Amino acid sequence: MKLTVVHLEGSKQGQTEHLPGPVIAIGRDPASNQLAFDPFKDLDVSTNHASVTFQGDQVMLQDLGSRNGTFLNGVKVAGAVPLPNDSVVQFGEKGPKVKLTYIFHSGPGKKTQMIQDLSDKLAGAEEEKKKSKSRNVLLATCFFFLLLFGGLGVFLYSSSAKKKALKAEVEALKTDELPRARAKAEGMGAAGEATAKGDWEAAVAAVTAAEAAEQDEAWDQAKAQYALAVKKFDAAGEAATLAQLTALRSQATAAGKMAEDAAKKREEDQKNAEEALRKAKEEEERRLAELIRRLSDAAKIKENLRALEGSTNPDELKGAVDALQKALAENPDDPALKEQLEKFQAQLQRAENVGEDLTKAASEAKAKVVGIRARVFAIPAGQRVDTTKIRIPIADSHGTGFFASASGHIVTAKEVVEPHNFDPAALALQTKLREKGMQVLTDLEVMTATAGIYTTTYTGARVAVVRRFNDSVGAEAPVTIPFDNAQVEVKVRPHRRDESDVVILKVDGLTDQPYLQLGQGEPAAGLPLVVLGTQQGGDGLESSDQVGLFLFQGKVVAAGKRMELDAPSFRSWIGGPVIDANGKVVGLLVAEGTDKSKALAPSVFKAELD
Repeated sequence: MKLTVVHLEGSKQGQTEHLPGPVIAIGRDPASNQLAFDPFKDLDVSTNHASVTFQGDQVMLQDLGSRNGTFLNGVKVAGAVPLPNDSVVQFGEKGPKVKLTYIFHSGPGKKTQMIQDLSDKLAGAEEEKKKSKSRNVLLATCFFFLLLFGGLGVFLYSSSAKKKALKAEVEALKTDELPRARAKAEGMGAAGEATAKGDWEAAVAAVTAAEAAEQDEAWDQAKAQYALAVKKFDAAGEAATLAQLTALRSQATAAGKMAEDAAKKREEDQKNAEEALRKAKEEEERRLAELIRRLSDAAKIKENLRALEGSTNPDELKGAVDALQKALAENPDDPALKEQLEKFQAQLQRAENVGEDLTKAASEAKAKVVGIRARVFAIPAGQRVDTTKIRIPIADSHGTGFFASASGHIVTAKEVVEPHNFDPAALALQTKLREKGMQVLTDLEVMTATAGIYTTTYTGARVAVVRRFNDSVGAEAPVTIPFDNAQVEVKVRPHRRDESDVVILKVDGLTDQPYLQLGQGEPAAGLPLVVLGTQQGGDGLESSDQVGLFLFQGKVVAAGKRMELDAPSFRSWIGGPVIDANGKVVGLLVAEGTDKSKALAPSVFKAELD
């Protein structure tokens, strides 16, 4: 048994190899494969790619789990499949391509022995012919010596060129045409076909004669014999092919109805197979689309949940846990989803028991929360505070603020610094005093805590307003106040508590000051929080004149730039910070209430501090 390999494409293109059975291993490893490809050029071929096995009267082609697959006559194979003779096999879609033909033999049979005997006789005759040729050559040599001196130069040149050309033609016939023709004839079984016997034997004899002529460097004769061998092998192959076709036609005619029924059965089976393949393909496409959707949903969930990492909002975290559980049910083998689910479940558990974290965050914020006192008064025009004893009070407020930068910036509500602009009566008094030529001034005090008690720390020129938002005034309304021993009516437009109700103060010379970090964006509803504010008197203070820091826990009820909080507060808490369990400011208190409070989100004023 023998396999003939004609390389059609690849690094060995144009070469022919003859390989013995019964098992021929194919791959890029030259140590473990009989049919070995170039390990540096034929990279589509795996180290151990495939094999060809002679099994009884059948030849099998098997793919050995290669990376790029094995293709038989253009069709990708899986496992072991029968290998038809004279087939084209490709290793990888873009890999080398070969033509495989094979013959079975187990030693010389009767016909083969006859061919060998005939070959021996022909060889003896050829030997006698050589001897005769040698005598003739000797006589011819004598004759040539007579002519040598007349045309030696021309003869040597032309003879050498002709010899080289003939040798090249012989080599081409021997290495290209002859293996092709012989492999085709062997593939068609020409050696054992009666109608092809004469041509086959003639071809074998011609090969023997050509090889002998090559040994004698008789290139003309070698060329002619090789050409004859190619011609006879082609003829033998055609005769064998014709015989096979004739036999097949005869069998088809004899089979008659049986063949027709078999054809119909095959057609029906083919249709059934195609229908099954179509349904399987549709099911695979459906599964692939579903997998892509699941993976896409999982990827979107992962991306959206990144924004919730570190959140202390139970409502947000419960939604994240529900989404992850659903995604994990569809993608149970995704380790990243499992890890995220465990992390958010732990985060939700902490958020649902956030009270201790809020208390801790409030405690750590004490040193960064300040009390602010504003006294608004009027003095005569042209006078200074230190040169006049006339001082008419207009408004007096106590509020709260907090350090928002290391360089001493304090954020508070505008109402804390300008209480007269929010109180209709105080605004009416200011209007009447200015009509009398008085000038209105404000004296600010910033109080910081020592051992939990607030005392005045920064006053006068050290405290200045560095940024006040534009005024937002309400509708005009009449107000009646006592003035100059009479009741007078004044039309005023008090300021409103909205997004403009923000002031930024600066304490001159203050550096490396601890400050509260501002949160990002607008907090979502359900976020647990604590409201901080300073006030005079109360539990924990030794006297009603002392100022301390107090707090209430709650959560965001309505989100937005202007938030509603489910937490009580007091008048002196206005301007105070609203912080989450991470200690970040999520709001600035602008309206107090016994049950509900209102605050501005950090996004309203954060840009003014950057």
